[in-house]
Amino acid sequence: MSETRRRNARLVLLTAVSDERQVDRTLMAAWSVRQRHPDAPIAVVTDCPGHRLWRSGLFNIVVSAADLPDANTADCCLLALERGIFDRALHLDSHCRLRADDVDPAFAALDKAEIAVAMDAEGPSAGIVMMRRTKQAAALLKGWSERIRAGMATGPGLDQVIRRAAANDMVAGLPEGWLPRPSGGEADVPLVEVRRGDVARLYAELLNFALHRLLSNDMKRAAAVYARVALAAHPDLPQLGSERLVAHISAMFGTKLPRLGQPERAQLDALLHHAAQEDPAGNLLGIAALHLEMGQVKTAIAVLRMIYHLRFRKPAPLPG
Repeated sequence: MSETRRRNARLVLLTAVSDERQVDRTLMAAWSVRQRHPDAPIAVVTDCPGHRLWRSGLFNIVVSAADLPDANTADCCLLALERGIFDRALHLDSHCRLRADDVDPAFAALDKAEIAVAMDAEGPSAGIVMMRRTKQAAALLKGWSERIRAGMATGPGLDQVIRRAAANDMVAGLPEGWLPRPSGGEADVPLVEVRRGDVARLYAELLNFALHRLLSNDMKRAAAVYARVALAAHPDLPQLGSERLVAHISAMFGTKLPRLGQPERAQLDALLHHAAQEDPAGNLLGIAALHLEMGQVKTAIAVLRMIYHLRFRKPAPLPG
């Protein structure tokens, strides 16, 4: 996929060039696009092009930045531009979530400019960058990258480049409402929502994505996403809810193992209730339930044993 030359008239461009959490955030940014724009081509520029999460079905194009050390946002946008995979692109920061039902006004800003950015009273926002595939846009991106590499923060770096280019009318501002901002609630949903530093909300988004995969009978991917959240989440993070899962898993074991004797059933129930205390958010319990649904009983038991060994608040018998 990293070598694709397919060109799209318009696409959404994302970048992930730091760590695992950046990959997760990029996945959720793409998911926010796909929810409202199911047919929009989505590309990602990343230094880990072989990452399994890029195969989630959300991404149409993966561009490798593995040979570009310390790549910044401008480098990644330039790499995608030079690859020729789009005529016009909307680049979203991984902290951004697209909530707009209509992106035509944003793309229309490129009718009179090579690059368009969201502007506020303090200057341009690097959260959203629109670009056309032109030599002038490439020059602007190179200038932005140079400012970043010179030791300036991303915002001021972009600000300096835009001020320098404004005289040539190569830069336009996005229409009102396209500045990324936090949501004030369901009644006040911005066109682009920013979610910086909110790990709990990121985990909640990942679980919503996993739930969608589960409802789509994509058990393997759902289990993988649940596992990623479970291994990183805080123990008190409310997610699936262990009380509901205990009854669900107990009933499923009865279906998968109909010959389970009364002593083993008592041991299993004791283990499940102990797991609920150790894993109140239901992270690992959710994984155990998914493995049961996939018919992987031994793996489900292994997950329950894992929960038992997380802490030792009180002993609980383990099923044989």
